[in-house]
Amino acid sequence: MSKISWDFTEVKVAQERCKDALDQLDSANLDTPATGSVHQPLLEKKINKITKATTDMVTVLRLMYMGIEGADKLFRTVDNQNAADLIAAGFYRKTTRKK
Repeated sequence: MSKISWDFTEVKVAQERCKDALDQLDSANLDTPATGSVHQPLLEKKINKITKATTDMVTVLRLMYMGIEGADKLFRTVDNQNAADLIAAGFYRKTTRKK
């Protein structure tokens, strides 16, 4: 059985990096400059593909961020419950030994 460890500090850093990348990509705006060139349609096509790829990356980053956030909340909940169980077990041991 493998040991799972959850470093809350590392998770927070991962969340922040994901959010920063998400914000930067989400605010990126590519406009097609009017070149007056015969290649204008090709330029517009390429800019549209880049914009679509950026939008797809934003979607993936948003899902990653939500996944990390959800997993972190669950690990924290379990960690808090385990801590409460250990405290209760220690209290139980102390009270039963006194009798």
